[in-house]
Amino acid sequence: MTVFQKFLVHIYRRERMGFTSLETRRLRGDLIQLFKFNNGLDNITWHSNLMWSTPRVDKRKQLRRQITTKTARHNFFTNRVANAWNDLPNEVVFSATINEFKSRLDIWFSSSFSSYFRKY
Repeated sequence: MTVFQKFLVHIYRRERMGFTSLETRRLRGDLIQLFKFNNGLDNITWHSNLMWSTPRVDKRKQLRRQITTKTARHNFFTNRVANAWNDLPNEVVFSATINEFKSRLDIWFSSSFSSYFRKY
């Protein structure tokens, strides 16, 4: 790190050095965890089961958010990850292995990253 970078605000320093934000790393980790759960690679004991919508013709099933009036429930895992999971393309969701999922997820993030976070 140069002397000049030392005095930059954290966000600008992170962008200059090519690091991802905490929000991006958290979302990536959540999506990987959901992939593991869906493919039986990880066993999670849920308080209430995940709610999936019935698939339409030529569509995959979608993860449904829990409707809640409590502010604390908005940040629960299922509510945090539902929109992002539903926005993933089929080639990412139906990956055969965890490493394939991670690499396809990273490619999708890099190609649609800026437009994705403007939506939410």
